[in-house]
Amino acid sequence: MGAKTYRELTTWQLADELRREILALTATTQARDDKRFRESMWSAIGSVCHNLAEGFARRNDREFAQFIRIALGSLAEVDDHLHEATQRQLLTIADFTRLQRLADHVKATATKLLHSLQTVPVRSRRR
Repeated sequence: MGAKTYRELTTWQLADELRREILALTATTQARDDKRFRESMWSAIGSVCHNLAEGFARRNDREFAQFIRIALGSLAEVDDHLHEATQRQLLTIADFTRLQRLADHVKATATKLLHSLQTVPVRSRRR
């Protein structure tokens, strides 16, 4: 892995894009009126980004892999929030579809990153 900071990771960049999209959408749609729901969704997507950043900073592939697994769990929570938002008509189907595609892309890149960490011998990354 050639990234020097977590911000260089494609997975984190995509998760951050999803975070920005969710923050913007929940600030301008009916979701803004449901504070509990909105904050729960913000917490879940924030957890994805935060865990990728923290795991990367550990400089150890095994620990980073564990943080990616946690991020994937939080991403599943985001997915559930998106489904709930459409059921409650807080998001349009078009918004749901766009966010779902982006979330699926985050999941695919995180899974690929996780597999790459698991297929190399355990080592600490050097600075």
